[in-house]
Amino acid sequence: MSRSRIRHCWFIALGLGLGIPAAPAQIPAQHYQADFETADWRVQADGRACALSHEVPGFGSVRFVQRWAEPLRFQVQVPMAITDYTAVTIRSIPAPWQHHAQGRDIGRVPVAGTMQPLDLRGATVRTLLHELEQGHFTRLDWQPVQAAAEPLAVTVSAVRLRQALPAFQRCLAGIMQLDFMPSGEYSVTFDSNSTRLGYLARRALEPAVQRYKAGRGITRVVVAGHSDRSGTAMANERISLARARAVRDYLTRRGIPASRIEVRGYGERWQPDPGNPAGNRRATVWLVEK
Repeated sequence: MSRSRIRHCWFIALGLGLGIPAAPAQIPAQHYQADFETADWRVQADGRACALSHEVPGFGSVRFVQRWAEPLRFQVQVPMAITDYTAVTIRSIPAPWQHHAQGRDIGRVPVAGTMQPLDLRGATVRTLLHELEQGHFTRLDWQPVQAAAEPLAVTVSAVRLRQALPAFQRCLAGIMQLDFMPSGEYSVTFDSNSTRLGYLARRALEPAVQRYKAGRGITRVVVAGHSDRSGTAMANERISLARARAVRDYLTRRGIPASRIEVRGYGERWQPDPGNPAGNRRATVWLVEK
């Protein structure tokens, strides 16, 4: 035996004799997942939001939710606040029967110590939904605050997701969907067949003007016009765009550069107040920070 090998063995023996603790073994993660028989996805709709949710027994639930005039979100909800974890690593993994598929790292995000510890939006959410549509599972590995604490793993099953998707997509068709996250929203209404901004409408737009001028990081202003369903679809498209332009012109007169304002006309496609036509003859201003 070489001298270096003898010396190495002697130090190990000395450490054991002195009671020096060995490196702790890695603590296995506590794992939650719905089994094949009980895994399910359900759709909830209330006219202003669509949710596609999945229960994870013993843990809580996850859901994709689309609310009126907001981006699609992915949320985790639990019955009690989770306070011992700082971040979640998200990975798409093959289903047990996808023997030749490859996993995919999606990202690592911080979590909150609340009953809704995870609330994602943007490209990550679209990637998650796409991976589940392809039959891949999603694994959420929760990173504990203390290194010696028990890790937590949650696997989101793709079983029966495709059966629920058609109902979810039908619900989404009736919900206004945005490709940005507004930091402020302001609405004004119009008389029937009118594009004229009245006194009350101009006053309702003043907070948007003042917030933009306050220099709080607003880089984009989106103005969308809407209509009721009293005319033809083409006529309603035209008047909705004219309403949005009327609001844009007022905002530019109040000092917001026209180059920062984007105008959209949605016509009768989305009705935020189906039982009240007057509530649908309107324009909405969204302030966007980035």
